[in-house]
Amino acid sequence: MTWDEVAGCAQPGDLVHTAGGISARLDRYGDLLAPLLDPARAGRVPDGG
Repeated sequence: MTWDEVAGCAQPGDLVHTAGGISARLDRYGDLLAPLLDPARAGRVPDGG
């Protein structure tokens, strides 16, 4: 899900994606969660205090 998709959402159903569309989404956007696995880009985890 991109922020542009969220911002352009008129109703919750607009944000539903199915398994059949994953390949096309990966081709278009790449892995949107990949930056979370990059230690160089990782931020500090809050300690709750």
